[in-house]
Amino acid sequence: MRIVLDGKAVEVGSGNTVADALRKAGINQETVLVKRRGELCADTETLSENDVLETIRVISGG
Repeated sequence: MRIVLDGKAVEVGSGNTVADALRKAGINQETVLVKRRGELCADTETLSENDVLETIRVISGG
């Protein structure tokens, strides 16, 4: 199944989660928040065909 992650097509298996897609794309899930359909979504959410995900980099400092 195909999704779009930050403008790039990514092939993921049926039943994969947001965390699975991030791993497949080589993105550390602890460094980003993910939006789907304009709303933040959890790493545990199951993906659907043609989902469009956008990552937001988390910045921290002291």
